[in-house]
Amino acid sequence: MNIWNVGTRCPGEIVDEIIDHLHDDKPGLSTCALVCKAWLSSSRFHLFDTICCVGELFNGTLGFDYLVKFLKEHPDIRQYIHGLGLSHHKDFGAPMSPPEERPWICEHTLAAILSMLPNLQVLEMLGVRLGGQGGACNPWHWHGFTRADIPSRFKLDSLVLLAVGDPNGSPSPVLMVLNLFEELKELFASDLYWKNTQKTVTAFTKVELPRLPNPKPMKVRTLTLRSDDHLPFLCQILRRMKPTLQSVQLVDVECSNWTEVNYVSAVIKDVGSNLSCLDLDLTSLWLQDKDGVGTHQITPQSNWKSLFFSECHSLQHIGVSLYFFPEAPLELTNSVWFEYALDIYSETPHTIMHLVLELECDGVSPATILEDMNWIRFQSILKNYKDLHKVTVDITRSPEDACADKKCEAILVEKLEIVHRNEMLEIIFA
Repeated sequence: MNIWNVGTRCPGEIVDEIIDHLHDDKPGLSTCALVCKAWLSSSRFHLFDTICCVGELFNGTLGFDYLVKFLKEHPDIRQYIHGLGLSHHKDFGAPMSPPEERPWICEHTLAAILSMLPNLQVLEMLGVRLGGQGGACNPWHWHGFTRADIPSRFKLDSLVLLAVGDPNGSPSPVLMVLNLFEELKELFASDLYWKNTQKTVTAFTKVELPRLPNPKPMKVRTLTLRSDDHLPFLCQILRRMKPTLQSVQLVDVECSNWTEVNYVSAVIKDVGSNLSCLDLDLTSLWLQDKDGVGTHQITPQSNWKSLFFSECHSLQHIGVSLYFFPEAPLELTNSVWFEYALDIYSETPHTIMHLVLELECDGVSPATILEDMNWIRFQSILKNYKDLHKVTVDITRSPEDACADKKCEAILVEKLEIVHRNEMLEIIFA
């Protein structure tokens, strides 16, 4: 028997089935790729579907520059890459390096990489500094490209920017990276860094931005923002890209203080009538008061009117996430915390079809929390939604509290009896 003919003698469907079972086994896939030419393409499909490049020195070359070199020397690999991670560490779950130790990448190097990946769908950048090392940027010709080799702009399914930027620089590199893209199905931004010359920013402070390049409009379907020191500044940058915001349909945002709520509200206003889905994560809101100082104060119901829901005529999904814990300030009782969610729901338009309430219970019995809720007001709000199809209550609790799941379910069924009877109530425990 000639073992080298196994690839041609075995039906392609069986070969693909074998290789598909090894989709997360890199050594196994590498072995399959060496069996015969017929196995090579299917093996590479899984081997190179998602790759991660670390920005440390490799054979004397910075990792991201080495990636450019690798892609230029292996054009037959490029078509298989659908996901790319550019990271400060080979393990995405590793502790974040200090900002001054994170690797650099400039928009020219990034553009060179993107230009060689025609099927790229997801780009994740984690813990990297944007711009050129020492202020110097590597132009395209440094990598052997001409301007004609680089598309003017790119399209992706998802762009993730997590802990990127230069803490001693300006926000310009962040905007220049965003300007590389013409269309994104999802933009996720969290913990962006640049030098903040404005030390104190409150809900009543106008954020001042340095001179920045002109933003280019792009289409973004889903906008996901996480709370960090520069969220108000990022909101101001996004507001400069107003045509971009007018293409957004889904917004998922985390706010930890009233300042962030205030600036996110302005973004929501600019998104306007195109917004169909909004998820507000308020699990950290207890950390700071409305002025961002650090001790909690009760937020008046009228403040939530600034969320500009009146501009969102097509809003169909609203979700609010709350966090309950034993060390909460005395004035922040369970009932007061629930009122935050009810205040928000009461401001939403009557077009809502799906309402979500997420409860994260840390050391607090979820059954006790549910008993403190103002269910009469909640039911009154639900009656205003003429097209309501589903109410989801998602409870995250410790394994020790899992024994109370049946009690929680009984409370929800009793308090939302009409919703349950119409088969619109969904209860999730995690």
